[in-house]
Amino acid sequence: MFLIVSALFAFTFGAVIGSFLNVVIHRVPIGESVVSPPSHCPTCGNGIRWYDNIPIISWALLGGQCRHCASRISPRYAAVEGLTGVLSAMLWIKLVGEPFSKVEHWAYLDPQQLLIPFFMYFAFVALCVAIAFIDLEHLIIPHELAIPGILVGVGASFMMEALFDPLTLMAQWPPITPMVSIIGAVLGAVSVIVIFVVYFVMRGVAGMGGGDVTLMALVGAWLGWPAVIFVFFAASIQGLIAVGIAHLFGFDDFLHDANELFEEDDSAAADKQEEATEDAQDAAAATRDAEEAPLVAASEEDAAEDVSSQEEAPAEATERDTIVEVIEDEQAGPVAIPFGPFIVLAALEHLYLGPLLPEAISMIYMYF
Repeated sequence: MFLIVSALFAFTFGAVIGSFLNVVIHRVPIGESVVSPPSHCPTCGNGIRWYDNIPIISWALLGGQCRHCASRISPRYAAVEGLTGVLSAMLWIKLVGEPFSKVEHWAYLDPQQLLIPFFMYFAFVALCVAIAFIDLEHLIIPHELAIPGILVGVGASFMMEALFDPLTLMAQWPPITPMVSIIGAVLGAVSVIVIFVVYFVMRGVAGMGGGDVTLMALVGAWLGWPAVIFVFFAASIQGLIAVGIAHLFGFDDFLHDANELFEEDDSAAADKQEEATEDAQDAAAATRDAEEAPLVAASEEDAAEDVSSQEEAPAEATERDTIVEVIEDEQAGPVAIPFGPFIVLAALEHLYLGPLLPEAISMIYMYF
């Protein structure tokens, strides 16, 4: 009975945090603060009262609409709250279930050995949820979330080592030590960089984006370097399966034309280069005499046009700071998908199901 009741509390806690994650998912990609202003309807601007901000319940009672302007509220809000609540309850059961089965009463449980790992790994789960939904909607991985998450993950491994004896630490899943965490962060980043370089050399385009680097480093820091191997292959396989299903059932919103994405990057890079060239021209012209300025400006403008025409080559496409995997399709051409959600899915599978998987898949023997 204790396990059920406490899991319900964990679900409620996760759903409340999920409500905040919705703010993060909406505001971080557009550069807004997650603290101010308070929650409000993006359509009419009216503030959301507390009774309209109860996780899951308020969305259902309002019929997915704003109370003031009746504009549609995306079901994503309830989905994020419900998913975070379920993952929180599952994490609590994962941590409490086995030790609780070995004692006669819940009062014999050590709160320190349960609460500290729970809140630490819940932080990782919350980051994963936010990153996955941001990537699904915007095709980006915000470094504002991933980089601090890497540092916190490595710091958490030092905290765990300081608080728990080696036997207790090795009995947990995953059995993280500072060295396993640091190597995991480095290996996660390097593995994506190597793949990016090889694909770029072979194909002339970026097969994976810079966000992949920080996300895989985040996974390695929290789950250890053996998990990086599992996560990379599991994410790739599940991503390919998802692409096949999307093609089969016509989920066009999930698939993106890679050529268009690269063209957007090229256009943005060209605009920045043009602005930089114009600034340089203005600075140079300002330092010259009034009689020579027109000639110098004209000469530099011609040179800038020559450089711009030479650099507009498809093979020099700039790296897109997104989580994107490019997959060739004979009929549709290059297809880009948000790869971050599949990395997150594989990471959560390893966190929750690792001990249940065969050792050859979970890589459990590599931790020891």
